[in-house]
Amino acid sequence: MLERVLTAYRDGDWDECARRVRTLVEVTPHADGPRRMLASLYVRTGNRRAALAHYRRLLPHATAAGSTLRAIFIQRRIDELANAAPAAARWAALQRDLRASGLPALGAAPGARARPWTDAQLAQLPRAWFERLAGEAALEAPGLETRTVEADADTVWEIIAGLLRWSFALPDGRASAEALAAEGDAVRVDPDLARRAVVTMTPELPVECLRLDPALVAGIRGALAALRTPGAEHGGITVEARALLPSHPPRREDMDEAPPAPPAPAAPAGEPPRLDVAAPETRAPVEGDWLEHGALPIAERDAARDAARDAARADARP
Repeated sequence: MLERVLTAYRDGDWDECARRVRTLVEVTPHADGPRRMLASLYVRTGNRRAALAHYRRLLPHATAAGSTLRAIFIQRRIDELANAAPAAARWAALQRDLRASGLPALGAAPGARARPWTDAQLAQLPRAWFERLAGEAALEAPGLETRTVEADADTVWEIIAGLLRWSFALPDGRASAEALAAEGDAVRVDPDLARRAVVTMTPELPVECLRLDPALVAGIRGALAALRTPGAEHGGITVEARALLPSHPPRREDMDEAPPAPPAPAAPAGEPPRLDVAAPETRAPVEGDWLEHGALPIAERDAARDAARDAARADARP
């Protein structure tokens, strides 16, 4: 099925491609991947109403998952399709929902796949910088088109959907090996290598991405660094500067201790120490409640056993 979808996509037969992807959506209605592709196809075919309906279903899923950049991409698509100007209150509400989706401290650290931040860190940006990120990041949907772009180093392409292979070449003739970038990864050239680079991106699955220019990237990095300043307040969040664990052992007077046990009585010379505790009074098992529950004295129990044995022998005689 996927190969037929890709064949129709490469041929530019958008209606046939949408028909096949719509079948996948009907079979797996809770999967976001086919629905995102179908919404993108409806944008290409000009079916704005259907695309808007699918993007509106995708937005709560991205927000609940804490996918900041995917949520921004989908909200931008919704604004374009609905011909609505993005309002500051809308971005504030989206950021509040993203922050409520999980603890930012549990987000994965940026790895070796060119991401200079995590989605959880971006959700904690000050409101003004979050609005700049949402408004200034460029939406790109190259699909399966191979692109060769000359760009400033530290330009970031955040992969929102799809799969691609990418590499870069520097002005001095150096070139990188081909790398794979999937959803959640990024394409980025380290600015320590050169000021500009030629980046080649070859999609294997239809790609959608957000492009962040170096100036925007630098501003976001500065805002994230300021968030780590102890005691600073940014965007309504106060960073905790106190130690999470005690820095010194507690004093004895501050601890709740049980009262000490009384000392054992002194024993006479040559005898072991004894506790001055009277032994509880006991009674024989032939008295009291034992009889009420069917317990018999030992003598009566033995007599009853002998009588039963004699009766059995008598019955066995001819």
